[in-house]
Amino acid sequence: MIHFKSITTRIISLHVIAIGITSILMPLALYWLLSSTANDLHHRALREYADTIAQYLSPRPEGGWRLDLPGAARALLRELRPLWLRRARRGGRRPFLLAR
Repeated sequence: MIHFKSITTRIISLHVIAIGITSILMPLALYWLLSSTANDLHHRALREYADTIAQYLSPRPEGGWRLDLPGAARALLRELRPLWLRRARRGGRRPFLLAR
């Protein structure tokens, strides 16, 4: 244990230690908070998007799924065609999902 000769030295040294600890822990806590909030927002947006897409999915009689999107969403997917596959296939040659 360190013994200080005056109360002023003790107060100043404890303040310096407290400021040092705070300057290390606060950025870490803020980074964790920002990261978890951003991840929560991202997951919520993806869940809402998946729920929206799920409304337009319907099973096909021969097996698989059909995706019947409204006009605006269909136009958006046509713009994103290089990024999306028009037909997502399972292991074989049979289409798993058809987008109309």
